[in-house]
Amino acid sequence: MNKIAKLYQAELPPAKDRIQKPMKPGGYSDSGADIAFELLKNNIELATPVENPNQAIDKDWVFPNTRNGIEAALNKGVKIFWLKVMKSYCH
Repeated sequence: MNKIAKLYQAELPPAKDRIQKPMKPGGYSDSGADIAFELLKNNIELATPVENPNQAIDKDWVFPNTRNGIEAALNKGVKIFWLKVMKSYCH
């Protein structure tokens, strides 16, 4: 089986029509951490940024969607990246 890494949105998305979606503190690591925890619990081969992730620390479970985060995951043998894509509409 190929090793999976869960990515989270770590930086502000681009503005659309001069409207900037605000960022939550810590990015969007919380929902990604929930998914990563469930993958590991169900015996899916998962890479995490730390050797023994703490269930209470979201960023122990997910890699940032930055160059450094993706390179760190690749260095851990990741072959599959799980991205969360959110679409928001501003009117």
